Amino acid sequence: MRVHDTAAHGRLVSTRLANGLTVVAQEDRVLHGLHVHLRYDVGSRHEPLGLHGVAHFIEHLMFEGTPGHPDFFGELQRGGAWDVNASTSQDRTAFFMTVPTALLPRALAMEADRMAHLPRALDEAALARHLALIRREEEERTRGPLAEAPGHLFADAFPPSHPYRHVSMGDTKALARLTPERVAAFHCEHYRPERATLVVVGDLPAETAVDAAAASLGTVDRGPAPPLHPPSSPSPPGHPARSDDARSRADADGGGTRWAVCPPGIPPQVYVLAHTAPYGTREHAATTVLAAVLGRGKGSRLFRRAVRDARVARPATELTAAWHLERDSSVIFGSATATPGTSGAQLLAGVQEILTSVAHGLIPGELERAVRLVRREQLERLDDPAARAETFATHASLHGDAWKAYATAEAIADVTEEEVVRSARECLPSATYLVYDHPARNTPEAAA
Repeated sequence: MRVHDTAAHGRLVSTRLANGLTVVAQEDRVLHGLHVHLRYDVGSRHEPLGLHGVAHFIEHLMFEGTPGHPDFFGELQRGGAWDVNASTSQDRTAFFMTVPTALLPRALAMEADRMAHLPRALDEAALARHLALIRREEEERTRGPLAEAPGHLFADAFPPSHPYRHVSMGDTKALARLTPERVAAFHCEHYRPERATLVVVGDLPAETAVDAAAASLGTVDRGPAPPLHPPSSPSPPGHPARSDDARSRADADGGGTRWAVCPPGIPPQVYVLAHTAPYGTREHAATTVLAAVLGRGKGSRLFRRAVRDARVARPATELTAAWHLERDSSVIFGSATATPGTSGAQLLAGVQEILTSVAHGLIPGELERAVRLVRREQLERLDDPAARAETFATHASLHGDAWKAYATAEAIADVTEEEVVRSARECLPSATYLVYDHPARNTPEAAA
């Protein structure tokens, strides 16, 4: 058992149970109730070809109930739980809730039941019900005129075999062909105690929370490990591949640009994605600061130069952000919208010039401002108990120590200008761009 008695917010305990489940618990006496976060190390990057979207599908199916708890959601709500929800990303699936302290043993017993017995509740009717829900989510996600832009950008930035290339929402046509047996096989392969991390944060002694986990989730038999079916091997970061159907052109530094038709009434837009070091590394801390230098707030370089000075982009509080991907590569993602009279090509040229300029160094005060923004955001995230529980789960899974969530936030203060500039030189030249322009000027030739 690992114990951090001096951790901010309260005593932090972590241990691995006999069946492989990692448990992290923190007593925070300021809180009323418990924030429970259960992370499974399975996301869209673990899906083999033909099963894109199955992790998100199972996230939905986990609320279907089991023979022991057929009304999973309702039973928790009647017990006083709130904020009962889940999410799926490229790297993980997470189930979370806030519960009265007295409800914890039952809530964890219910989690143990669906970890061990969900496949017994799967049939064609259950799959059809939740597929309909996912289709509604897909309709909402694609409702905007440029809603599919991030998906196109990821498809251009990663090669066809890369596990980060497809979105976690998945392919509903492929999901419609799945059988209960195939879904159950994926669940049995990945939703196992040794691939899970439980975090409990709240007004309960940490050892008591660990004991409650051991009495419930700790009893799930992991059994013989089924053979894992890994996705195709990823390519090295910084070497994006462009999809065959994209009209792409390599720039002088090796990046690529796709030109697309902008819908009527929508101003031209530019999207950019650059590969960076994976989340949790020292290099990723520098790229997080770099993203703030480039596009966080009115003091950022993109705002000052593209919005205020050149007036080619419309104001936005966040023009770039660091996305947290855990294996092979994270990314910096950004977008800008053109001002009236500005073409997509003009906006692209302005954005590229500004991104390139960071490689020549920072101006006085630029680093301090960005570090202050990022550090404040990360510390505020740790002050939020639900976000803290998620961050603990991530660091426990990646580094074997939930306390590193605090160390990572504090390490932002030590990021140097040299590290930020080096990050810019390494990741921005090979960035991938997606430009939406109007039909008369949406080609490289028209942009010349």
